[in-house]
Amino acid sequence: MIAYYLAVDIEPKVGIIIPTYNGASFILRTLQSVQNQTFKDWEAIIVVDGSIDDTEELLRGSHFSDDYRFRFYVQENKGVSAARNFGIAQSSAEFIALLDHDDIWHPTKLSKQIRFLEGNPKYTSCICWYLGGQYRNDNYAFSRLFSSSDIDLLMKDWLTLRGNGPLLPSTLMFRRLAVQTRFDENLNAIGDLDFLFRLTSESRVGILREPLVLYIQHVAQMHRDSSAIRDYRAFYSGLSHQSLERFELKKSRLVSKVGTHIEMIELFEKLSNLRELKSYFDIIRIGRFWKKSLWWHVAQVAMKRLRGYFQLVIYQKLVRGLWK
Repeated sequence: MIAYYLAVDIEPKVGIIIPTYNGASFILRTLQSVQNQTFKDWEAIIVVDGSIDDTEELLRGSHFSDDYRFRFYVQENKGVSAARNFGIAQSSAEFIALLDHDDIWHPTKLSKQIRFLEGNPKYTSCICWYLGGQYRNDNYAFSRLFSSSDIDLLMKDWLTLRGNGPLLPSTLMFRRLAVQTRFDENLNAIGDLDFLFRLTSESRVGILREPLVLYIQHVAQMHRDSSAIRDYRAFYSGLSHQSLERFELKKSRLVSKVGTHIEMIELFEKLSNLRELKSYFDIIRIGRFWKKSLWWHVAQVAMKRLRGYFQLVIYQKLVRGLWK
C-alpha cells in the first residue's frame, strides 16, 4: 500500500470515498466536481485499485495533489468493493459519501444531503435522483432521468431487474457510526445492490427528489461485461426466502431471471463483436437466441430505458434549472 497526501490535522465532516481502476479518462472531471462543491468541509480519499493505465501518474501531476483535502492511496487490485471498504476505514468523518471515478456531482450535492440528514435524525442515510448521460464536446449530454420516491418499490424493481438501481453508489451518503454495513468484497458488479439490500433491512434510507448526480455511461462499464457480472449468480443464490418476504418475491424466479440477464449480455457481446456477415448465421444457430424468455427480458430492458427518457421529459424544467 502506498499513500501520498499532505498531512493536515483536521477532522472533516464528510469523507468522500472514490475507488478507481483504469480511470485516467474520467477521474480528473470527477475530482473537479468534488472540488466545486458548495459545502467545503470534506476530505476525498482516492483508492487507486491496481490500475494498469496512467491514473496514478495523472493524479500525482494534477492540481488536486496540492489540495490537502485530497488523499491518494495505491494498492494492488482487489476489486471495487474492497477499495470502498478500505477508503471508508481511512476516514473518521461523521458522514461518508461514495463516488465512482466516472461520475459527476452537482455542486450542491453534499450540502443538500447534509441538510437532510441533520434535519432527519431517524434516517441513517440518503440517496438522490440521478441523470444518465455522456460527456461530449466539452459538455454533458443528458439522456435519462432515474427518479423515484419509495425505497421499497425501488428495491423490488431493482431485485427483479425491472427498474434502474436506486443506489448508484455516487448518490449515497450515510452516517459512518450508525451504519455498520460494508461492501461484500466477493461481490463487485452487484456489490451496490447487496449493500443497499442489507442497509434498507437494517435502517431508514431517505430519497432526495432532485437529480444531483450525473451517471456517465460508456462502453467500459462493468455491467456490460458478462465475465464481470458473474457475481450476480452468487448474490441471488445467497438470498434467503425470509429476506425476500417484504418484497413478496420468490427466490427461484429471481435466480432464473438473473440467468436470462447474463445470457442477454453474452448475446449482445457476440452481436457487437461480429466482423463478417456470415457470423450472423452462427449466432442464429445458437439455441438460446430464440428463447422467448430472453427476448422478453430484452423488451423489459428497453421499457426500462424508455421510462428514463420519459422521466427526463417530465422533469426537464427541474433538470435545466439545476444543470445550467
